[in-house]
This record gives sequence, structure tokens and C-alpha cells, in this order.
Amino acid sequence: MPHVINKPARRISNTKGASFLTRGGDNYDHKGLNKAQRAMGRALIAEALEDTDQQEEEEATWRWVVTAWLIDGDKPWLDSWDTVRCCETRTEAEEARKMYEEHTECYLEYRQLEEWELDWFEI
Repeated sequence: MPHVINKPARRISNTKGASFLTRGGDNYDHKGLNKAQRAMGRALIAEALEDTDQQEEEEATWRWVVTAWLIDGDKPWLDSWDTVRCCETRTEAEEARKMYEEHTECYLEYRQLEEWELDWFEI
């Protein structure tokens, strides 16, 4: 568990089994448990907000991607769609697509690249 949630989780586990019922009373409302559960809710919201802030800090890499159907002459089971080129502008991507279009089927799309693709194309 992240550090934000540790304290409220410990409070809930410590107060869950305790009985708040007084002698002769019918009040099962456990004030300590209720407070601990509210604290846990606030901690979960704070953690969720922290995660979204961290995700926004990571810069998304969007590129024009040319994907082509690559054919392996000897082994037809290895034929597959593969990303062959990443370009920053649409015109550059259109030129690359025309180059590959002569030999095989290909298409163009604008998408966010994965980490391994960033390493592969050294972006």
C-alpha cells in the first residue's frame, strides 16, 4: 500500500473488531470506525489525484506511423503488419507511405507510441 493509505488502513483494522456497544445500549454506531473509513476515503482520493498528476507529467509522444504488411517469401506464417516508419509531419508520412505502397499494402495513422517503439525508432 502506498504511504498515503497506510495510516487510515491501520486505523480501520485496529477498530474493526472493537465493540462500541455500551452496557444496556442498542447503539451499534462505531464512531471510531466511521472516522477511520472517512479518512480512508480521503486518502484514496488523494492517492488518485497524485497518480493523475504524475501521468500528466509524462509527455505523450504522438507521431504519424506508417504500417505495412511485410511478406516473408519462404515462411508465410511470418507475414504480419509491422510499423515501418514514424514521422513528425503528415506530409513526410505520406511520402514514406508512397514508397512502401509500391511493394505491399500499407496504411497511415496518427497514434501515441509505446515505450518500446520509442526505443526502437530512437525518438
